[in-house]
Order: sequence, then structure tokens, then C-alpha cells
Amino acid sequence: MSYGERISKLRQSKNITQKELASKLYVTDKTISSWESNRTEPSLEMIIKLSEILE
Repeated sequence: MSYGERISKLRQSKNITQKELASKLYVTDKTISSWESNRTEPSLEMIIKLSEILE
């Protein structure tokens, strides 16, 4: 499973939209979409924040 698939599955399991997750991370929903489709990768700082939000 790619990191993008993992982010997407965890986000959906928490019933959080891309827009809501983006707001919590102070990024755009396009950034979340880009991560989930494996076009770009989140920085280490963002990975840490993602792990806190998505548990």
C-alpha cells in the first residue's frame, strides 16, 4: 500500500474530508489530493502532523 492510499484510507475511516484535513494541516485540499494520488509526498513535519490527526 502506498503512502497516498494509506493517508486516504485513514482519512476516510475518520470521516474527514480532504478539505477538513487540509484545514487542520494549514494546507490546501489540492495538497491533500496530490498526496493521496502519489503525485507529491508530504514532508516529515506533515507526516508527524498527519499521524497525530489520523492516529
